[in-house]
Amino acid sequence: MTGGARVAVPVVDGPVVDGPVLDGPVVDGDDLADSVAAGALRTASASVRARAAVEAAELQALATLVRVRREQALAEDPRVDLELVEQCVATEVSLALSLSQGGARGRVALAEELLRRRPATFAAMLAGRVDLVRARRVCDAVRHLPLTPVRGDAALGMAGHETLAEAVEAEVLEPGSVPALADARPGRPAGELSPPQLTARLARLVHRADAAGAAERCEQAQERRRCTLVPVEDGMALLQVLGRADLMAAAYSRLDGTARQLQREVAAAGGPRRTLDQTRVDVLTAMLLGESDTLARARGVQVELAVVAPAATVLGEARTQGPDHYEDPGELLGVGPLPAPLVRELATTTSWRRWLADPHDGHVTGVGRRTYRPSAAVARFVRARDGGCGMPHCRRAGPRSLDLDHVVPFAAGGETTKENLRGGCRCHHRVKHARHAGSGFTASLAPDGTLTWTTPTGSVHVEPPTCWLRAPSTGPEPGALVGRDVGRDVGPAAGSVARPPPASPALEPTTDPDPPPF
Repeated sequence: MTGGARVAVPVVDGPVVDGPVLDGPVVDGDDLADSVAAGALRTASASVRARAAVEAAELQALATLVRVRREQALAEDPRVDLELVEQCVATEVSLALSLSQGGARGRVALAEELLRRRPATFAAMLAGRVDLVRARRVCDAVRHLPLTPVRGDAALGMAGHETLAEAVEAEVLEPGSVPALADARPGRPAGELSPPQLTARLARLVHRADAAGAAERCEQAQERRRCTLVPVEDGMALLQVLGRADLMAAAYSRLDGTARQLQREVAAAGGPRRTLDQTRVDVLTAMLLGESDTLARARGVQVELAVVAPAATVLGEARTQGPDHYEDPGELLGVGPLPAPLVRELATTTSWRRWLADPHDGHVTGVGRRTYRPSAAVARFVRARDGGCGMPHCRRAGPRSLDLDHVVPFAAGGETTKENLRGGCRCHHRVKHARHAGSGFTASLAPDGTLTWTTPTGSVHVEPPTCWLRAPSTGPEPGALVGRDVGRDVGPAAGSVARPPPASPALEPTTDPDPPPF
């Protein structure tokens, strides 16, 4: 907008809270327009706070209504059917507020729950910090927590809170107020989170406060898994599947990967354009109906789930913070928290990538490779660095036909990194992992790739790497020589010794073919 432009501003009927009075149809200039816009935003924000307070007043009135009707009925007959009393109250509310009977009962129940069990959340509503939507989510999240009082050491980390529900409620309203539940770096309070963010935050706190209960509820929830067909308008229908989070995420990952692959193929062939959502539906339908080409394509799609979990959770070491003793959940990114037992189950059946986090603020600071098979970049680097088998005097395998062996076994915590991988021929790969009587070769790997072997009799043998190639911090990916691919017509690096071609080309290139624990 240029200076002096005339901006039409609608007249706002009614009071304007915390903002300018918009009583003229036209204003001049960018500055004034910006001022009006800022005032409009302040008005909208103040209206949200005011609405929250009005909603709190409505709930307070409903709680008063049900209390009065209940006391009135009990005074006349102590044995009165209280369920019928509440149904009558819900009918009154339904007629007064134009709600369905079920909606009216839900509103009355929420009013009682907030005033009787969640007074801190209700107070936040009165102050305009939390609206009805967020208050309902707080109640829904903590409703299944144990009602038994917090006792013993746990109470010391939740001082001032009688139950776990109260502690979770306090922490989500005022982050950092409950030491036993607080994050390393407290985040925003409930009123400053979007409803989905608040739901995710509450789920993490509930898992953290009641790890055993969360695991039990996860087991019980699996009994409710189901698949339903819901008719919708215009000859369409909705297929819904409810199941365990990690399995559903894995299924969706494969569906999404297959759809994206198909989109690329169709685009390359100049076929008709479809949105990704449309392609996902088409792929899912074809898979469920047994279309062979789609099934074959789906089997070739790699599934990867992003699960973040503290090492103590993965290893089964209950975390201790101060006097309170509990287990942190894992987090399936994009889905939500997973109870610690499920995280450990995944750790034993899938490949992992380790993420390093700053212990002071909980932010990710680095990544380590924990998947069993190395990436293409790491495999190329190791093959280029080693050039052949790491056993002294062996020349049986060249760079393109090496097994990539974990020096520290994968099952013993060894990482799939260039610092823990060394090339070996199939024979000496098997020799290293042999465990029969009279075997027992061990190896250690130096940062530069030098491999030190110790035989079953204790003698030590050192084998340096063939090629001195360091992974650059910037530029080409690890294992690549500038302008040329390792293993494709690349001569020996300066200072290295050229090895003869392998005696037998029968072995195909492989990346650590032996299954764990090797």
